[in-house]
Amino acid sequence: MIRLTRPALPRYLPSIGMGTAKMEFVKAAARVLAGVLFGALAAFALAPAVAAFGSSDADPSPFFAPAVVLVSAILTFLAPTIRKAFGRGFLMAGLSFFSLPVSTILLTGQSLLDVIIPGDAAAPGEAALLTGVVGLAVSGFVTLVSLGAGAIFVVIGLVLILGGSRREDAVDRPRR
Repeated sequence: MIRLTRPALPRYLPSIGMGTAKMEFVKAAARVLAGVLFGALAAFALAPAVAAFGSSDADPSPFFAPAVVLVSAILTFLAPTIRKAFGRGFLMAGLSFFSLPVSTILLTGQSLLDVIIPGDAAAPGEAALLTGVVGLAVSGFVTLVSLGAGAIFVVIGLVLILGGSRREDAVDRPRR
């Protein structure tokens, strides 16, 4: 009977010299870095919704992207492993990409209002029609791209979070 396990380090190899406290710091830094990177990607995907709602003087939109990055960094820092941290980052980015079509429709509606209200009385119908057609084309393209990217990110995130458990299996070798 042969046991399939991970090979152990030979005893004659010297210690690397990095203590466990330093290694834990490096792991925590990698988890936070993953959170910052995927948080920035999620904030990028949510930017059209922020732009659609941000039109007043007391606009909270400058604080939105850092808030998303901070939440993502906290979520990934609290992950037990680096693999699960990357999985959480991929899931957050994927779900943000799934919301991108709705964000684009909101931004199209805001641009429609911005074109019609300040325009002169001569051509509000043409401006509304052209803005609607362009908004429909942009929203359709963004939907196609964002649903594909969102599906890829979500699948990778689920594989990283849920998959990869290792087991020891005993394998019987046939006798010769």
